[in-house]
Amino acid sequence: MEIFPENCEPEPFMHEQIREIIREEAISYFNGDKCAEEAANIIHNRVQLYPDENS
Repeated sequence: MEIFPENCEPEPFMHEQIREIIREEAISYFNGDKCAEEAANIIHNRVQLYPDENS
């Protein structure tokens, strides 16, 4: 697949804390510590808690 600059779009804004949650759980998945479903559920739960804890 070729990527052409005229077809590129900016990455949507994501809070750094949410990006860090995803990174942490993705590392656990890629290290084999968690299955994909487990990592996804943890990401979902942690990201859902983020606005409650930071508002």
